[in-house]
Amino acid sequence: MDLLILLTIISKLTFYMGALFASGTVFYLELFETNKARSSFNGRRITILFAAIGLISALFIFALTGTQLTGDFTGAFDPQILGILWQTSVGTALYLRVLGFAFIIIGFFAGRMSRIITTSSCFIVLASFLSIGHVTELPSILFPVLLVIHLIGIATWLGILFPLYRLSLDPKQITTNGEIAHQFGRCALYFVPVLLIAGGWLAYKLVNSFENLFTTGYGQTLLVKVVIVTSLLGLAAINKLRFVPALQAGDVEAQKHLKFSVLVEIILVFCILAATAVLTSVQTLPEVHS
Repeated sequence: MDLLILLTIISKLTFYMGALFASGTVFYLELFETNKARSSFNGRRITILFAAIGLISALFIFALTGTQLTGDFTGAFDPQILGILWQTSVGTALYLRVLGFAFIIIGFFAGRMSRIITTSSCFIVLASFLSIGHVTELPSILFPVLLVIHLIGIATWLGILFPLYRLSLDPKQITTNGEIAHQFGRCALYFVPVLLIAGGWLAYKLVNSFENLFTTGYGQTLLVKVVIVTSLLGLAAINKLRFVPALQAGDVEAQKHLKFSVLVEIILVFCILAATAVLTSVQTLPEVHS
């Protein structure tokens, strides 16, 4: 694989992780965090970490896009090339990402305005996905709306993973972990179906036919994502139906099982985001869409 392509895939992967985990952790802090959970999980610290990762990755993506215009690394440092890019949708995406990530970090030091600034900044970061990418090639305004809904759902899901894992390491937090997981499960009953419908419809329009799922590189990579997502849903169902009720009852063994399950979920999420990075970096859409 070409080095520039490999670096682009890695940069997009780390950007996706930064954007979704930073936003998701902010959503977790707003929706699910309790005073007792705060003693075991520092959401502020991990949000700042992922926001910094996302910010740096966004800069790398912008610079690497310059290399696509020149065919070598000189494009990443050429002021004229980067100036041209800045005036395109690539520049718009970078502007939104730098603004969003910067204010996610700044927001934690803004006192009473902290929650408003950090939450709104997350939406700015997620909105940056509308500037570039395959969805921009679809004709209807409905698809960008579906993408934002899909991203909010993914971020909310991802945002709960690190808190659950961290809390599962503390024997004193068994019931707290169970309560948070239960609250998330109740919310998931509503947003996961919406997430899947939005993502499924977008995938269908991007592939454009059932046959293209099997006969094109884009479709085959998308199938890999579908298999991984299905596995993720299966784990989530096991957590909700088996481990969460046991946690609420104070079962120590259930906490150990949940810790392992959440760790596997994090690994699967990494694989999904890696497949997405490949889709947006290497694969092209199968056909022109109507």
